[in-house]
Amino acid sequence: MDTTTLEQIAALQRSDPRIESLVERHTSLEERIRMLLQRDHLTPGETVELARLKKEKLGVKDEIESLLHAKSA
Repeated sequence: MDTTTLEQIAALQRSDPRIESLVERHTSLEERIRMLLQRDHLTPGETVELARLKKEKLGVKDEIESLLHAKSA
Protein backbone atom coordinates (compact mmCIF):
# COMPACT_ATOMS: atom_id res chain seq x y z
CA MET A 1 0.00 0.00 0.00
CA ASP A 2 1.20 3.49 -0.75
CA THR A 3 1.82 6.18 1.89
CA THR A 4 -1.44 8.02 1.20
CA THR A 5 -3.44 4.82 1.64
CA LEU A 6 -1.63 4.06 4.89
CA GLU A 7 -2.38 7.57 6.16
CA GLN A 8 -6.06 7.17 5.23
CA ILE A 9 -6.20 3.83 7.00
CA ALA A 10 -4.61 5.28 10.14
CA ALA A 11 -7.13 8.12 10.21
CA LEU A 12 -10.18 5.91 9.63
CA GLN A 13 -8.95 3.09 11.81
CA ARG A 14 -9.55 5.17 14.92
CA SER A 15 -13.17 5.89 13.96
CA ASP A 16 -14.21 2.66 12.23
CA PRO A 17 -13.96 -0.59 14.21
CA ARG A 18 -14.35 -2.66 11.02
CA ILE A 19 -11.26 -1.11 9.44
CA GLU A 20 -9.39 -1.45 12.72
CA SER A 21 -10.25 -5.15 12.85
CA LEU A 22 -9.19 -5.69 9.24
CA VAL A 23 -5.87 -3.89 9.79
CA GLU A 24 -5.19 -6.07 12.83
CA ARG A 25 -6.00 -9.21 10.80
CA HIS A 26 -3.77 -8.05 7.93
CA THR A 27 -0.89 -7.47 10.36
CA SER A 28 -1.39 -10.86 11.96
CA LEU A 29 -1.38 -12.61 8.58
CA GLU A 30 1.72 -10.68 7.54
CA GLU A 31 3.58 -11.78 10.67
CA ARG A 32 2.69 -15.46 10.15
CA ILE A 33 3.70 -15.29 6.48
CA ARG A 34 7.02 -13.68 7.45
CA MET A 35 7.67 -16.45 9.99
CA LEU A 36 7.06 -19.15 7.41
CA LEU A 37 9.24 -17.44 4.80
CA GLN A 38 12.17 -17.29 7.21
CA ARG A 39 12.38 -21.07 7.36
CA ASP A 40 14.84 -22.92 5.18
CA HIS A 41 12.31 -25.61 4.23
CA LEU A 42 8.56 -25.86 4.52
CA THR A 43 6.56 -29.01 5.03
CA PRO A 44 3.83 -29.69 2.47
CA GLY A 45 1.28 -28.53 5.04
CA GLU A 46 3.18 -25.30 5.64
CA THR A 47 3.38 -24.69 1.90
CA VAL A 48 -0.40 -25.00 1.66
CA GLU A 49 -0.81 -22.78 4.73
CA LEU A 50 1.48 -20.15 3.21
CA ALA A 51 -0.57 -20.04 0.01
CA ARG A 52 -3.81 -19.79 2.01
CA LEU A 53 -2.41 -17.01 4.21
CA LYS A 54 -1.22 -15.00 1.21
CA LYS A 55 -4.63 -15.32 -0.44
CA GLU A 56 -6.43 -14.31 2.76
CA LYS A 57 -4.07 -11.35 3.28
CA LEU A 58 -4.80 -10.13 -0.25
CA GLY A 59 -8.54 -10.46 0.38
CA VAL A 60 -8.26 -8.44 3.58
CA LYS A 61 -6.24 -5.78 1.75
CA ASP A 62 -8.89 -5.60 -0.97
CA GLU A 63 -11.62 -5.24 1.66
CA ILE A 64 -9.73 -2.43 3.40
CA GLU A 65 -9.23 -0.59 0.12
CA SER A 66 -12.91 -1.07 -0.77
CA LEU A 67 -13.95 0.45 2.57
CA LEU A 68 -11.52 3.35 2.06
CA HIS A 69 -12.95 3.98 -1.39
CA ALA A 70 -16.52 3.91 -0.03
CA LYS A 71 -15.61 6.33 2.77
CA SER A 72 -13.91 8.78 0.42
CA ALA A 73 -16.74 8.77 -2.13
